Amino acid sequence: MIITIHLDSDIPIYQQIQNQIVAGIAHGELNPGELLPSVRTLADQLGINLHTVNKAYSLLQDDGYVVIHRRAGVRIADPEGKGDAARTARARREIKQALICAAQEAVIWQIDRSEFVDTAAQAFDTIGSTERGGQQ
Repeated sequence: MIITIHLDSDIPIYQQIQNQIVAGIAHGELNPGELLPSVRTLADQLGINLHTVNKAYSLLQDDGYVVIHRRAGVRIADPEGKGDAARTARARREIKQALICAAQEAVIWQIDRSEFVDTAAQAFDTIGSTERGGQQ
């Protein structure tokens, strides 16, 4: 998986990295146990400060997407691994909060309920049809 950043984006670089890794996991491009580049290597490849990559990796670890081992590196977490119930509950809360925020924005921008729901369903179906070989 190739990570690209956009320096002119309003989205912070660390968040761009996070978003692309989460998308890679959702699309099945990154699998449990797969090794990610080291902080230093990715920072060098992207031409950014290593603290930016470290922040992205740390937040991904906090959210349960990666596991960081000092000597073994950064690996994609196994969603069925230990701590799964707590991690799943936290993810569900965060997803619900993100949907609430998206719904609030839809109301502000006068997007009706059916368009909002259809858009969310299409996004889910697009990801769901490609993730992990089409298994849902």
